[in-house]
Amino acid sequence: MQTYKKYILSSILPPMAMLTLILTSLVWITQTLKYIFLIDKGIALATFFRLTILLVPYLLYMILPIITVITIIYVYNHLQDGRQLIIFRNSGLSNYQLAKPALLVAICFTIITWYISMHLMPFSYNLMKQEMANFKEGYISKIIDAKTFNQISKYHTVYVDKKNPDGTLEAVLLFDNKVSANRTMLFAKTGRITISDEQHIEFELNDGFRHSYDHLGNLTKLYFDNLAVIINGETNASHTRKNSELFINEMLFPDASLPLKKRNRLIADGHSRLVWPLFNFAFVFLALSIFLNQPHNRRAHIKPFILTFLPLLLASYLHFTLQKLAYKNLDYIFLCYANVFLCIICAIWQNMKKTL
Repeated sequence: MQTYKKYILSSILPPMAMLTLILTSLVWITQTLKYIFLIDKGIALATFFRLTILLVPYLLYMILPIITVITIIYVYNHLQDGRQLIIFRNSGLSNYQLAKPALLVAICFTIITWYISMHLMPFSYNLMKQEMANFKEGYISKIIDAKTFNQISKYHTVYVDKKNPDGTLEAVLLFDNKVSANRTMLFAKTGRITISDEQHIEFELNDGFRHSYDHLGNLTKLYFDNLAVIINGETNASHTRKNSELFINEMLFPDASLPLKKRNRLIADGHSRLVWPLFNFAFVFLALSIFLNQPHNRRAHIKPFILTFLPLLLASYLHFTLQKLAYKNLDYIFLCYANVFLCIICAIWQNMKKTL
């Protein structure tokens, strides 16, 4: 590798690592606030950290193209202020040759973002959902507050007067709406959460009675000494998976049984998973092509940055607008790809214009 390339690469990598760490940490902290309630519900700090750290792949997927271009423009501006670029140009290097080290970094980050998009992000989200389900199912008694109506599943709401340190609940009122035509209320002096297996959790009720209404509205009353009620019969795999939990093949080739609107959205988001990483390269190539063609002027420092980043903002806006339009009409997916390649073509034109 030529000396100038090593020099520019050594100038890019440290600030790239630092900016990635800082921005990812800041965004991660803001996203973590959504899950802070779990600490109040009894989750251990180590478990909480393990859960929220699984958000990092998604955050990196979204911000890496932005981090890459900001870092590289910052480094090249620093090199220009230090007159290193002038020395390189005087030695016969063209703007394209000066941009080559940055483009190499951009290609590497494109590949990394593709890996995150296709494998790491859905894998981490599935793992996080599984961990969340295990926490809610395995420690559901911890999320029940005394003297409060607690919705512990889609169909069950429970009220308890008192929680004891040994896990027993006193003065329990359980609403069971699993069968809407046969709503049931259960009253018990004591109760306890027990796990029958990995997929089922039972509510053990002692010394109480059961009120139930049939489809005619007639009330039936049944006394019991001990009654077990399944409060969560749903498996971890039965919940509706969000797009972020799906792998790329599941999005590009969705289940034919899904509604057409849902299939179109999956396909559009699947292609977006392929397109967005390309902006690591496209943004850097376009930004550097514009920036390196600007005359260096220490007094007019803002204008080159406006001219450099304005096309990137426009390309980003077009990308997300076209993605939304593709939800309704998949033909717009082609324009999403065209938007990326248009950035690259404009960058090539900028470099050729300088040499012609």
